[in-house]
Formats: sequence, structure tokens, C-alpha cells
Amino acid sequence: HYIITWRAVRVDMSLCVCLRVSPAIKRNVLRFLTDHGFYQSEYRIVWEKEKVIVPITRNNVSDMKLDPHFLPLLEYVENNSDIDIIEDQESKYLKDLSTKKKSGEGNSHHPRAQIIRALRNDHKWNDISNQIGVNSSDWEAIVPRKWKILGDILIIKNFACSDTPEVPKQAFHLLGRVIAQILKVRCVVGFGAICGELRTPNEEEVFVLYCDDDYNSKIKAQCEPRDVETETIHQENDVLFCLDVTKVMFSPGNGSERLRAKSYISTVPLSLEKEANPITEVVLDMFAGIGYFSLPMIIGGGKSMEKLICLEKNPDSSHYLETNFRINKVNPTKYQVFTGDNRTVGDEWIGKVHRISMGYLPQTFPFLPRAFSFLRVNQDCIIHYHYLYDRDSKFDTLQNELDHAINSYTAERNGISISYCVRGISVVKPYAPKVYHAVADIAIKIQHR
Repeated sequence: HYIITWRAVRVDMSLCVCLRVSPAIKRNVLRFLTDHGFYQSEYRIVWEKEKVIVPITRNNVSDMKLDPHFLPLLEYVENNSDIDIIEDQESKYLKDLSTKKKSGEGNSHHPRAQIIRALRNDHKWNDISNQIGVNSSDWEAIVPRKWKILGDILIIKNFACSDTPEVPKQAFHLLGRVIAQILKVRCVVGFGAICGELRTPNEEEVFVLYCDDDYNSKIKAQCEPRDVETETIHQENDVLFCLDVTKVMFSPGNGSERLRAKSYISTVPLSLEKEANPITEVVLDMFAGIGYFSLPMIIGGGKSMEKLICLEKNPDSSHYLETNFRINKVNPTKYQVFTGDNRTVGDEWIGKVHRISMGYLPQTFPFLPRAFSFLRVNQDCIIHYHYLYDRDSKFDTLQNELDHAINSYTAERNGISISYCVRGISVVKPYAPKVYHAVADIAIKIQHR
């Protein structure tokens, strides 16, 4: 007689997304993941076939690409040839959590966990708690889960700071100091949403949690124009951007398009036919800001660009635009900046432009007729047009906006016709639920009938 017993074995086939990294850049990658809150302490790092595997999230790559939270990570990977994104079984990387403390922090290296532990051990933090009779652990909800670092400044978006008995402002200042020490930044700033026509932070919702004036920062020394504590220089794709984070916006999510802007002239030529004498282009940026696309275009354009014309309505942005041309050592004869509404300034360049960048959201189409007026007549031209579309309407939305603008423009001008061809559409990032930000490369020709 045989007694046969069966034992059910649970096999966990959950997947996680990992970075496969060259050992030479492991330290830099881990620093990036830590600074941006992507490092997950419950996973362990594994060596495999002379590569380092760093788990990121229990997810899949397709879903991760649709989550705005991961956009800085995806851009970082795209710009580093020594990093690949892979999917693997999560069970290979999970640490043994049985020895962890009940707090869930254990020996975690996650920066948020480090911040919480540092606050618990801070006597000033505990003194404030005792004075108002509140348990300091109840305040841990104010420790941010997400942030971004521009230069030597850490920014917490959608941050609400209110001086209440439950959480006095002194607690926020202590939080800022601890964040600065752990993440090695000079300044910590929280603010609400970006708003208004000029897409700037609401000044009433800006709060400087901490700023170390004695911080040894080469960045601040290089950025001297106004000498304000919230001013910094951010470097991206070998381009320097000087800005005051409380006055102007900077979207890391647009990094892939800023990188593409460096090669606009070479990858999106005016004409698909080879020309014996290539044209040196006059390029117009209708929404120049601090140089988000102007700087990559002029740095990457080289001798193919005759002149860059920049129109910017926000005086603060215009100031930093001029500063950024200077610190990037751009020849002053190669650009011209106009401060004011792009519908009323820059008239001397009407009919003289080969290529236009229209980097503005949420509604760019009202500015298309003005863009048409700048283009050369009877010549092939290009517009890099930013717009928003709902899922499954990428081309229809673009076509409707272009056709409406062309019809209204030609109806007011007898003897003018406009033809266009969409060379390509680049999806930049998710903008809102089921809404996406895209850039269309439009070949356009205005002709006299």
C-alpha cells in the first residue's frame, strides 16, 4: 500500500520592472533613483551576467509608460545607452521582510524612510510635539512621497502649508532642513499647481521650507543675475537652464522633446528633396519661456540656423532667457528676444521665417493664424506644433485644429492658399487622465493663387 500526499505549492509569478545597468554607472543610477524617489527598499539589487539589476516597481512596462510619475525615469533611461528596462519575476528580488521592524522602515535606504527616521530622532521635532500635545508620528503625512530636483533645489508640487495648531510652520521648516540634509540640496521649496496664461506658480502658494545660505554651491555662484535664494541652474542634455523656481515653471516631463529639439533642423528638414545649396534657416520660438526649446534648437542647429527669434510674454521668463543664452555661450548675433504678447511683437519678422516652434499648452490653436503670418510665402516651411488630444483622437484633433485655423486665415486674405503635410507626431507625455501631450511636425506651404 502506498500513501500518496499532495502538497500545494504557491508559485508567485508577479512581475516587476527592473533596470539593467552597467556596473560603471551603478552609483550614478542609484543616486538618481534615490533623488527622485524611485528606489524601493523592499527589493534587493542583483548581479547577473556582468550587469546590475535594480528593481523599480511591481508593474509592467506598458502601464509604467502611461503613469506620469515615471516620466523622469523613462527620460533618464532613454538618454543613457548603458541602461535597459526589463521585466522579471518579482520573487527573485524581494527581501526577507520577516526581520523588519513593525514600522516597515527597518534598514531602508529609501529617502522618505530616512527623512521620517531623522525627524523621529530630532529633539526639536519632539519638543514641538510635546508643547502642543500631538504625537510627532501623526505628522508623517506631511513628508512628501514625490519631488523633483532642479539644480540644487528640491521642489515639492501640490504642497499645502498652513500654520495650524496641529502642524505649525516651524515643523515644516524642520522638515525642509532634514530633506535638504538627506538629499544634499541647498533649498527646499513647496508650491501649489501651475496656473494662469503664463503657466507660473501661484505666489500665494509658494513656501520656502528651508534654504542654506552657507551651502557650498557652484551652481548658485554661476547664476548671479538676481541673487535670490530660489534661483538655480539646472543642466539637461548638456544645456544649462537658469531659473527662479518660484517665478517660472520647468517641466521634466518635456525632456524627451527638448532633446529632440536639438536635431529639429537635421531630422525634420524643410523639404524632403535634397538641395544643392541648403538654406540657413530663420527660426521662431513663439513661446520661448526661459529657453526650453530655443536653447536646444540654437545649440543643436549650428551653422544651419541663421537667426533665432524668441517671443516671450512673461518678463521673468524673458530675463532668464537672456541669462541662459549668456551662460550657454551663444553668440549674441545669432538670436533676438522680444518681450511681449506674440500676437503684437516681432512684426519685423512677418513673412521671413522658415521654422516655428509652438510649445504652449493647453490651447495652442488660437495662435496658429499668427504663426502663418510669420512664414515665408512660396517656400517650404515647418511648424513644430504642441497640442493635447484624447485617447484615439491623435490625428483627428490635429487635423480639426489645423483646418479650422487655415480656413479662418485664408478667408480673411484673398489670393492665399495653404497646404500642409504631417511629417510625424511625437507623444511627449500623459497630461491628464486619457489626455496626452503631443508634438506634430507639420510641413506647410503658403502660396499666392
